Amino acid sequence: MKLQSLVGKLPLAAGGLGVLCLVVGLGMYLITGSFDQWVVVALAIGIALLLLTASYYPQEVVSALKGRSARYGSNTFAVIVIFIAIVAMLNFLAAKREYRWDLTENGQYSLSPQTLSLLGKLEEPVKVTAFYAQGASSEQIEDLLKEYRRNSDKIEYQFVDPELKPGVAKEYNIQNYGTTVLEYKGKRQDVTGNTEQDLTSGLLKLVRQNTPKVYFLTGHGEADPDGTSQGSAATLKAALQADNYEVDKLTLATAGAVPQDAAVLVIDGPKTPFLEDEKKALKTYLENNGKALILLEARGPDSLNDILKEWGVEVGTGVVIDPASSLAGQAQVPVVMRYGQSPITKDLVRMQLMTLLPLATAVTPSKQTPQGVEVTELMETSDSAWLEQDPKVAHFDEGIDTKGPLSLGVAVEGSLSAQKQPNQNDGQPAQGSNETSGQQKSSTRLVVIGNAAFASDDLTGEAAIGNRDLFLNSVNWLAEEEDMISISAKEPLDRTVFLTNTQMNFVFFTSVIFLPLAVLAVGAVVWWNRR
Repeated sequence: MKLQSLVGKLPLAAGGLGVLCLVVGLGMYLITGSFDQWVVVALAIGIALLLLTASYYPQEVVSALKGRSARYGSNTFAVIVIFIAIVAMLNFLAAKREYRWDLTENGQYSLSPQTLSLLGKLEEPVKVTAFYAQGASSEQIEDLLKEYRRNSDKIEYQFVDPELKPGVAKEYNIQNYGTTVLEYKGKRQDVTGNTEQDLTSGLLKLVRQNTPKVYFLTGHGEADPDGTSQGSAATLKAALQADNYEVDKLTLATAGAVPQDAAVLVIDGPKTPFLEDEKKALKTYLENNGKALILLEARGPDSLNDILKEWGVEVGTGVVIDPASSLAGQAQVPVVMRYGQSPITKDLVRMQLMTLLPLATAVTPSKQTPQGVEVTELMETSDSAWLEQDPKVAHFDEGIDTKGPLSLGVAVEGSLSAQKQPNQNDGQPAQGSNETSGQQKSSTRLVVIGNAAFASDDLTGEAAIGNRDLFLNSVNWLAEEEDMISISAKEPLDRTVFLTNTQMNFVFFTSVIFLPLAVLAVGAVVWWNRR
């Protein structure tokens, strides 16, 4: 009897074992993500045991299938199958037609226009090999590479663990973890950072045929690109180098002329007058299609005013006061939100970025600009601003001060053909010209802004204002690198919330005590009524 009872229970045991095998098989599939041989074996054994159990109890199985529970169960099963089919179809359509929305305030998860423009210029595939050890924090660069790949089919990337594949690391001569190698048209560029700025800078170095050179003029108290003190331009130098510019300093008094390899000459806030020979060298450079960014201080030396007048630019003699649009009530620190129609400012307009220009002066187009020269206003103050001749008073005086709106910067493009003298030597470029390798720039370009402090380290490191972008866009336009004009990649905004003791107590008691007690109270009322 015991043996017969044991034999009768074997089918039920087989059914239980079959369910267990199915659970194990599905669990292995979810863990490994693939149907390997062990998953197939477990599922096959589970199905076979369940079929075996059903063959021992055919009547019970048939009655169970015809019962009310079976009907309800079949309906539920059908709903589940239909739901899974709908989800699978939606997933299939999402994979074929992918749409993404970046809802962050500063577009944190979207590529900058600069990067998108560069990706659109790629002619051949770019092979990206990122060397990260297993378990290292590579999520940021992986997400970034996915975004690059999503916007360009020219991007091909792979991750290599130097410990698991030391041969590949040796082949690429990788010395440090976290190195990303970019390869394009037989050229290679190593990137050690994991931000968009790092990757885009590396791509630029591969795509560009040459490296434009930017000279910062020295000798007159200008901002030092290598300095560390307040008011230096080290931040902008690093930004230019990240955009694949070569940066150097130039003392015009000793050099005698602007070098021929100068893509852009930056004159950043001179505080002492220029020598006559320096002015002549600068004038020659501009007349030979030179490119210069000139940042002037209010009440600074007027050595360059005569040269700028020849190009249709007038420099003011006072300090801009703008009580309607200034920083925290500091009327001498205009907050600029009005921009002109120029490639330099188009993205500042689109992103609605403000620029701060403390102690600025007016820079306006002349009433009569020279023939062949176009002068465009870049930005202006509010209507209530004025150009104060006596900043200690800061009161508008009719007939003495100039009423706003005031232009604070201009862009100049053109040629003073009447003042150019043909070169009678041997066909070589004139001294101070920026003609190189037999290629002549189209025309002279100038950007003149009535403020130099906006480009200092103190203000170009702020993520919330457009000072840094205004400077870089100006340099890109001057160097005829219009494709590079864009807003830099945004850093994540600090979302730290500071609460008072009262606010912290309110959050604690409402979420930890009052809300759970309310749920318990509702449950108690329901239980009491049902009792």
